[in-house]
Amino acid sequence: MLKLYLRLGIPMLLISAVAAAGLAATYAITKGPIAAQDKAAREKALKAVLTDAKSFQPVGQSVLSAAGKAAGETPVDSVFVAEDSAGAVVGWGLQVRPRGYGGPMTVVVGLDRNGKVTGVNMVAHNETPGLGTKAVGIVGKPTEYLSTFVGADSAEKALKLDGITGATKSSRGVKHAVEAALVVYDQVLREGGGSK
Repeated sequence: MLKLYLRLGIPMLLISAVAAAGLAATYAITKGPIAAQDKAAREKALKAVLTDAKSFQPVGQSVLSAAGKAAGETPVDSVFVAEDSAGAVVGWGLQVRPRGYGGPMTVVVGLDRNGKVTGVNMVAHNETPGLGTKAVGIVGKPTEYLSTFVGADSAEKALKLDGITGATKSSRGVKHAVEAALVVYDQVLREGGGSK
């Protein structure tokens, strides 16, 4: 009986070890290119929502931590100070992850120096094509719905905007993204609190 277990067990152990090694090698090879693609998508989204900015500088860890606390249930992945070509602050870009119908969405929200929304853009989402995408659009191609948030200067105003029928959870996710960005501005970034 022991011989049977060894005869079956050893090949399974070897197959498992080879598969694990293959997965580890694949992860090591693809980790860098995936990170570079994520960074490029974020940069493109930041430039789309803050067209006056020439560069984006990440805020310090203490500001990012305070932003995360202020945003509550909506995770804040990153906050960037947007600068013009002279190095003057023109606003902030926030990457947040509200929950939509298909799970977490990665959303970039741009705010000007006065805390008004300059744009909302999707970096990634899993919303239902034809339904949820009515609200969030295709990554990199904002919908008319996303542009309704431009000019909002308070979380209350953002939450009062109508959603899209048939895409209620997706619409709500976008609202929560904008709400989180505006709350972070009010509680953390206002008065230069988000400077490098």
